[in-house]
Amino acid sequence: MDLVQSERGTYSLLVPTMIESILGCERRPDYDLSTLTNIVSGAAMVEASLIERTRTELGSTICNIYGQTEMQGVISAVHRDDSREDQATTIGQPMPRVEVKIADPHSGRVLPLGAQGEICVRGSLVMDGYWKRDDATADALRGGWLHTGDVGRFDEDGYLVLVDRVKDMIIRGGENIYPKEIESVLYQHPSVLEAAVVGRPHEVYGEVPVGYVSLRERAGATVEELLEHARAHLSKYKVPVELTLLESLPKNSVGKIDKPTLRSSFATTV
Repeated sequence: MDLVQSERGTYSLLVPTMIESILGCERRPDYDLSTLTNIVSGAAMVEASLIERTRTELGSTICNIYGQTEMQGVISAVHRDDSREDQATTIGQPMPRVEVKIADPHSGRVLPLGAQGEICVRGSLVMDGYWKRDDATADALRGGWLHTGDVGRFDEDGYLVLVDRVKDMIIRGGENIYPKEIESVLYQHPSVLEAAVVGRPHEVYGEVPVGYVSLRERAGATVEELLEHARAHLSKYKVPVELTLLESLPKNSVGKIDKPTLRSSFATTV
């Protein structure tokens, strides 16, 4: 905020956690951030509520980008001059020299428009391979495509929509559950600052969803209140069997919520 004010910054690349930190900072009203009209966000999907708060409280437009290190950066992006009203709900259109397909994660078969599957990429910017990891390279680049491990779909306008990570999907008694859907519902509660849902091993169902939440400053929501909110918006099998309130959720080096750390405390069965 010091830099935006002193240098009259107009454009910044921020992950969602950083945007939340700015919006929640008690000293923010002391700064003139009116020049910051464009924010590019990557590393994690931006919730609709955060997009709206950023627009109303900062006057800033958020544009999503999507990429991976194996792709040397950006796979798709929403452009600032895009006229689509709901552009912030997508990760945009493929970049030049990048070919994207949505495929069945098991067979590799290309799926029809609108169907959810693994996002696969090919083009001159895809890596040659992992350093001294031939098996991992063969798996990631099988069939001549980079298999991102992300679930997505193309909408009717050719925009890419990110659904979740393939590895994050929870299979409860044969039902596929994408944590992102549950997290989006939790984020709709005005007290929730951060939310993460992961699958916990279960001896009967295989996996069950459990949630972790951190609350906004001075918010007083209880676990039962948050679960009631989830029950009102989700099918019964998607409601977390347990919800834990934390002061803050663990993050990795780029500011993404660290789900492996949340999973690490689980026993093999419950």
